[in-house]
Amino acid sequence: MKHGNYSLDDIIHKLRDTRITQHQLNIIAAFLWHLLK
Repeated sequence: MKHGNYSLDDIIHKLRDTRITQHQLNIIAAFLWHLLK
């Protein structure tokens, strides 16, 4: 999985544009945290 082409701000803006729910956002944030740590 490639994440180097996206900055965290870009990801956040894209997630906001999709009107994702806070619960889904928490799951994604946890997944990204495990992926990037």
